[in-house]
Amino acid sequence: MDERTTKRRGPIGWLSGRSRRFWGIAAAALPVLYIASCGPALWVITRVPQPDWALDAYRFVYAPLGWGCEHSPALNGVVTWYSERFVPPAPLIFDPIEIPMQSIEN
Repeated sequence: MDERTTKRRGPIGWLSGRSRRFWGIAAAALPVLYIASCGPALWVITRVPQPDWALDAYRFVYAPLGWGCEHSPALNGVVTWYSERFVPPAPLIFDPIEIPMQSIEN
């Protein structure tokens, strides 16, 4: 009866056991997932009535993306093209073009 008892490792133990390849893939995938998440978030914000804090949260979470779009014409073109796929043709609760992507230092 050669039963091995395995010690349960928590989430920290699981993460410490990951390879460099895993962390490389995760580091490359996170920025892509961040940019890809702005479209569905914009869809929800423009189609579903939201409280004021939801729009503020959207502005806060995607402020770095707005800054990147202001400073990179290539990124601006890609994000604009992608975001237009999620904006309904009409009627809008608000015009997403009018959302100022300003710094959070109000």
